[in-house]
Amino acid sequence: MAGKGIGGGVRAVLVGAVLGAVWVSAAVPVSDGLCHSSGADAEDYGCLGIALVFRPAAALAGGLLAWALLALFRVPRATRTAGAGFGVCLLLVWAHDYVADSLHLFGAVTDDAVLLAAGYGLAHVLVAAGTSPRVRAGVGAALLAVWPLSAAVRAGAVDHAERHALDGVSVPLLAPGLPGYRALFPLPASDGKGFAYLLLADGTPASADDRDRHGAWVTVEPRPASFAPPRHCDAGVDGVAPHVSSCTPVAAHVWRVRRYGTRWYVVRPPGRDALVFLRTEGTAVPEKDILALAADLQPREAGFFHDHD
Repeated sequence: MAGKGIGGGVRAVLVGAVLGAVWVSAAVPVSDGLCHSSGADAEDYGCLGIALVFRPAAALAGGLLAWALLALFRVPRATRTAGAGFGVCLLLVWAHDYVADSLHLFGAVTDDAVLLAAGYGLAHVLVAAGTSPRVRAGVGAALLAVWPLSAAVRAGAVDHAERHALDGVSVPLLAPGLPGYRALFPLPASDGKGFAYLLLADGTPASADDRDRHGAWVTVEPRPASFAPPRHCDAGVDGVAPHVSSCTPVAAHVWRVRRYGTRWYVVRPPGRDALVFLRTEGTAVPEKDILALAADLQPREAGFFHDHD
């Protein structure tokens, strides 16, 4: 019985490896080709179709193929192994995809193939007649721990990414330190020169739907040579700075622009070759608060933007 069990487990792993090879050589290229073959305008819809239709269909087809191969290779309890393997592989692949941005064993595609092989091997251990209750319980407990473990890995990776998001930014990390607001969600500019973050009022949850009305989005960028307020205030940051040519002085080194219910404040910190833009919506953040925040802009450590929520 033990020999048959070991042989069955090896054959189950081989079946998973065959499925992995099919996935690597056929399913992934096909899905990627369908996702990117419809042009820029339709690409998002094509990729959504892949996620909602192709991948689930491929998973079901893979499950049926696994059952046929397990029976063909005469794996003991082939039907049970196929059912358990389908569930175990879904768990392992989904958990791996959840942390794929931060954890690759051999490469994103190869990892899935390895996980399919491991999944059917573990499934056979769970259903094999010769598996002791202690081993079966241990494997089951390990599988139950996969999802919490992947969540912990992802949380750690996100925290690490946030703490190093501003590494290499060329402008000083200017932010106010006045009580009543905290700095959240640092985001480097695509060119690596500037960065942005949210100044959110204390008492407003970071997840609030109307958080933009209870704080100000701040962008720090290099000061261009063309900046000459009040006639030339547009720094040309797409989606960040207002595309206007004039602004109104409201304090020393601070100018204001109003557009469509949004207030923009352009700050040129003395002695700094940088501009700071503060954008707020509505009236929840009064101008006196904006001016006080602008006057308190100082270089900060990267951790300043993560330790307030």
